[in-house]
Amino acid sequence: MKKSKLNVAFIISIVLILAILLIPIPMAYDDGGTLRLTSLTYTVMFWKRLELVYEENGDAHAETREDFSFHFFPNHFKDYDELWAIHTERNS
Repeated sequence: MKKSKLNVAFIISIVLILAILLIPIPMAYDDGGTLRLTSLTYTVMFWKRLELVYEENGDAHAETREDFSFHFFPNHFKDYDELWAIHTERNS
């Protein structure tokens, strides 16, 4: 009887720990619609960023750049600009 209660308590505690580690918290940015989903072990970035593009004649216009990136622990603790720099470095 006591052994089964311990097993249930152990399973419940493992599920709670995994939920705390793996369930992300969403955060939106005002840069065009970027969404950041952050948990204690990873970060998922859905980039939607407005950028100025300059043409040869000197005119500029805004374009939306949409992309996706995934960052594991410990790199996911970096701020928005550092994650963008890592993402653009990987994809250039």
